[in-house]
Amino acid sequence: MTKPKYNIFVLVAADSVNTGPVKGVLQFIQNIKEFEIEFHLFNFQWHNAQTPTRFEQDTLNLGISCDFISMKHHNYFLMVRDAVRSVRSRNITIIQTHGYKPSFIGFCVKYLCGIRWICFMHGTTAENPKVKLYNLLDSILQRFADHVVLVSASQRSRIPGGSDVRRVSVIHNAVNINHPVSTSEKAGHLRASLRVPDDACLIAVVGRLSPEKGIDVFIDALCHAMAVKENIYAVIVGDGQEREALIAQAKEKKCEEQIFFVGHTSTPGDYMIEADIILLPSRSEGIPNVALEAMALGKPVIATAVGGTPEVIEHEKSGLLVPSEQPEEMARAILRVINDPDLAKRLSQGAIVRVKEHFSIESRCNRLIEMYRS
Repeated sequence: MTKPKYNIFVLVAADSVNTGPVKGVLQFIQNIKEFEIEFHLFNFQWHNAQTPTRFEQDTLNLGISCDFISMKHHNYFLMVRDAVRSVRSRNITIIQTHGYKPSFIGFCVKYLCGIRWICFMHGTTAENPKVKLYNLLDSILQRFADHVVLVSASQRSRIPGGSDVRRVSVIHNAVNINHPVSTSEKAGHLRASLRVPDDACLIAVVGRLSPEKGIDVFIDALCHAMAVKENIYAVIVGDGQEREALIAQAKEKKCEEQIFFVGHTSTPGDYMIEADIILLPSRSEGIPNVALEAMALGKPVIATAVGGTPEVIEHEKSGLLVPSEQPEEMARAILRVINDPDLAKRLSQGAIVRVKEHFSIESRCNRLIEMYRS
């Protein structure tokens, strides 16, 4: 059997396979079938579990094996030691990292093992000062990587050395056109359980309940829209630190009976399929996977024009873009789509064409193969 030319150690830091970065990782591991490329997926875990973790079980269900680096006692020396042992025992030629903790491991392994390091940067969040510090360290460490991959051109200006096109590439996220998002047998049958009338407009917002996602702005926008047209409902899919504050905001605005906080789910597609509009009110983004998934489903998308979102959505063709932090503008966009069925249909059709032509998995995998070979 021919040995692979590129033995790639792929390191992520995630509790779930449903995060944007991990979805992208699993896409290329599943779809790059070149004999010269072999992937070894690694994640972190708190201890040596006797039974498979949820992450491990989910990856196995996809036909992908996953190994782990122990994070016991948060001892980074031991983490680096474990990574070095795995790299040497498997004759790894490239370490590929996704996230600030993996970046630190990648930096150390590059010099300790003398292999190349590819650093993927998926955009940043700012939930708290600790995360901001980690993002700063990540932006410094990436200067030592042999190659950096960004998910949007808008990131170039935000990282040191981002304008160096020889060392820094932009490879957009992709979506599986035929099966864009996870669903269950409940898909298409949730309106009754939510008590949403068949003739009402249902808006879905999917994402972490954290400040950068701008869900507080959406709640304000929804209230503005409901003042003009009452028959509007919203479902907010996801969990996070802002949950209680957002529920309190909805009660204060007296619209809590028409906003459903359903929490985290492994099948967000159940709600996206039910929705008439998918809305992304973010304050910052890399490339929003939810937008790609919604577009592949043929849903009208309204999103704030932040980060890489305008690289995905063509305003008035495959979705509507609105300014960040402006709930009145967001409300106007919502009412436009509700009141103009022809516009909704045009955006839906344009969205499907857009993702098929520019955000296919095949195209992304080809870009990655070119990068490995270079």
